[in-house]
Amino acid sequence: MASLEQVEILLVNRVHWVKDGEEALEYLFRHPERAPAQTPKLVMLDLRMPKVGGIEVLRQLKANSYIVKPVGFEAFLETVSKIGLYWVLTNRTPQ
Repeated sequence: MASLEQVEILLVNRVHWVKDGEEALEYLFRHPERAPAQTPKLVMLDLRMPKVGGIEVLRQLKANSYIVKPVGFEAFLETVSKIGLYWVLTNRTPQ
């Protein structure tokens, strides 16, 4: 089983953590000074966050889907790996 330190080493992108849904919306929508390159490419959130729930955050993001986080750590790592493959190999942005 991989340790948290090993997972952190594998992270290529910067991770920004917020404590609740209200703070997530603040981070995502109220930073006009943020350059487009700094806009998050992936948002991971808990559906049962305090203040503003995850489903409401998804609605405001106009997300068309979400992935349920597996309970076990190994299953979580496998899911994160698959998400990475999706973004690298399958995802296309509108032109």
